[in-house]
Amino acid sequence: MRFRTPRLQLRILHIVSPEERNRAVVAVDTVGAGVGEMVVICQGSPARLVPDLNEAPVDTVVMGIVDVVDVLGQPVYSSKT
Repeated sequence: MRFRTPRLQLRILHIVSPEERNRAVVAVDTVGAGVGEMVVICQGSPARLVPDLNEAPVDTVVMGIVDVVDVLGQPVYSSKT
């Protein structure tokens, strides 16, 4: 892949599928997420607030990796399993 924007060079891009949408989006990885991990994404103007991306043409960033999700004290997701 060739980037015409220097601020995106050496950045990893992931194709992510938000659960509430029927389509995938491309997100710039800012945390070192791996394939198959559940992640937290940020979309829109706030995505550009990530350091070194404020002038890049970015609409979606991976900003966190989910380790555990509990609902009312019951684990519903764990990255360990």
